[in-house]
Amino acid sequence: MKRSAHLGLKDGTVFVGEGLMETDEIVTGEIVFSTSMTGYTEILTDPSYAGQIVVMANPEIGNYGVNASDFQSQGIKPRALIVRNLSFCASSHRSQMTLADWLLREQIPVIFGLDTRALISHIRQAGSMTAAVSANPAKMPAEVIAAARLFPPMEGQRLSEDVGVSKAMRLFGNRRHGSFHVVVLDFGVKQGLLDCLSSRNIDITLLPGDTAPEEIWAHRPDGLFLSNGPGDPKTETRAVATVRATLGKIPIFGVCLGHQILAQALGYDTYKLKFGHRGSNQAVKCDDQSIITTAQNHGFAVSLSSSDEIADAFNISDGTNEGISLKDSYAFSVQFHPEGAPGPRDALFYFDRFIEMMTEWQEKSRLKNPPAAELLRV
Repeated sequence: MKRSAHLGLKDGTVFVGEGLMETDEIVTGEIVFSTSMTGYTEILTDPSYAGQIVVMANPEIGNYGVNASDFQSQGIKPRALIVRNLSFCASSHRSQMTLADWLLREQIPVIFGLDTRALISHIRQAGSMTAAVSANPAKMPAEVIAAARLFPPMEGQRLSEDVGVSKAMRLFGNRRHGSFHVVVLDFGVKQGLLDCLSSRNIDITLLPGDTAPEEIWAHRPDGLFLSNGPGDPKTETRAVATVRATLGKIPIFGVCLGHQILAQALGYDTYKLKFGHRGSNQAVKCDDQSIITTAQNHGFAVSLSSSDEIADAFNISDGTNEGISLKDSYAFSVQFHPEGAPGPRDALFYFDRFIEMMTEWQEKSRLKNPPAAELLRV
């Protein structure tokens, strides 16, 4: 149902556009923006966007429709979508439905026809904040603003339990001799990350993010993967304790929220960014002085600087930390999304690095604890 709609921000700013939504209720969330030119399907199904209202910087959204093979999870995760121009038709042989039809089916509000360039400029200056959307003519702008002010800020919210698995789930890669088994602590893992692991002959067991070390060991993994996810990383206290207890005992690879959890396990702090990094065009400088273009989606960062020995990657735009490497402890993590989905594939080599780390770890363990047959030959 298309009708006049309001977007109200916590600071009292109001934008007016057209809304496509079935509900008369006011929908609230933290308003953020993505600079990705394409990939709205992957963005809308990314669990890290849970609890947020997403503004797309690209003015033309929906042109190529929606294909379920691009989904990064089951269903749409943001609370609402804001775009400049919403396409009601799809021009692609891959399209299975229009974006408008998908949003209506999932009952996700979308506002279009407003000046997203002005809106994003305002967010960049004032910072990400709580917001509310409504297409109910009975709701005055003041009511929408009041709803935005009542919605809790992202700081202090633990959202991973809403989007991660609630019990153990075993997945299988392309099983071959010499394949690895990895436990994924699931804080809201993207399908693209799982695909990058399974395509490298890795078998996967998904476990809830607050799983204790004892249960992790019970699955006898060759490596531990810390996934992406939504919310404030400071709320993941159980995961931080688990990682601290497993450091140096198994190879560890963390991504996004997983990066922030590893940093906290090492004693570093996290903090809220003014408006976060969200998009598929984020430049990162690695410790070998190479520059890679990465996909990112996070509103928090870790308090490492270039003087910290374990820091091995930084954001070109603002200097925030983008990577940690602990060679002696066989652990590393990145703030960005090495799988892309959507976006560049410059960082896929990090998955190969994880394979190399697990291979080296197995060889080291074999030499330290040789099989009985080798002991007999000594």
